[in-house]
Amino acid sequence: MILDGGLGLELQRRGFGYTTRLWSGEALLRDPQLVGAIHRAYLDAGADIIETATYQLSQATLCELGYEAAASDEVFARAVRIARDAIAAYRATGVRTAHAQLVAGSLGPYGATVGDGSEYTGTQHLDRAALYGFHADRTRALVAAAPDFILFETIPTRTEALIVANVARDLGLEGVWISLACADGTSTYGGDRVDDTVAELDAFDCISVVGVNCTPPAAVAPLVRAIRSVTAKAIVACPNLGQQWQTEAVGLAGGASPAELLSNVPAWLELGVEHIGGCCGVGPETIAELSHAARR
Repeated sequence: MILDGGLGLELQRRGFGYTTRLWSGEALLRDPQLVGAIHRAYLDAGADIIETATYQLSQATLCELGYEAAASDEVFARAVRIARDAIAAYRATGVRTAHAQLVAGSLGPYGATVGDGSEYTGTQHLDRAALYGFHADRTRALVAAAPDFILFETIPTRTEALIVANVARDLGLEGVWISLACADGTSTYGGDRVDDTVAELDAFDCISVVGVNCTPPAAVAPLVRAIRSVTAKAIVACPNLGQQWQTEAVGLAGGASPAELLSNVPAWLELGVEHIGGCCGVGPETIAELSHAARR
């Protein structure tokens, strides 16, 4: 199935300016129509799976903005409704597709909610118990909003990957996706070997899909080989355009062209990637080309 592309940078490209650490989640509060429009653009481009604008949402950050618990949960629910509404409007056009469109409840790593780029470094700001509690609280809120499945993405370390897997198991979830963020063809941003990490995730029956995202296109093929060597679970790949985290002031820099990403799609599919999309810098135009290449 085809996933959508990046949301945060696409919001910026369309003129949205961020003022808080909620990143794309801020648009849920200030311009939900724009979020819906981007979801629709990805659907029109051929995406089968739309990710909610909840990647950087957390109760703690919403609390800092004055939202109480019930109001915070409503923001998670709003994100799912916006995605569902975009899918309903798309289906209302009578378009025929190979797959029914699904809503993925997106949850990023703890570092993404800090806003200092630590989702790309694996820096741990919490001990394991606190990190478990952080993920359990936001996962419960998103599950209550009833997306089709939960996607933990851009996970930079083995420790955090196993924590979210335990959260999913303890909450009784099924069909969970976990996607690791990797700087090269062997390791996560936090320096953990991907094959070792996925081998441990393979033991969790609640996880149905594993893979990589926010990862340079050139690293995807060796990572997929490493993943396939230790698990029979379905594999997802959602590379960015090769950007690497520099500093808090610079952010993501460098990168590849959309053409370079697209040229690798046939090889990824041959290696066994079953679900494919994009991340930072990959917009609707590239997803349209990716969808065409994947379905040829």
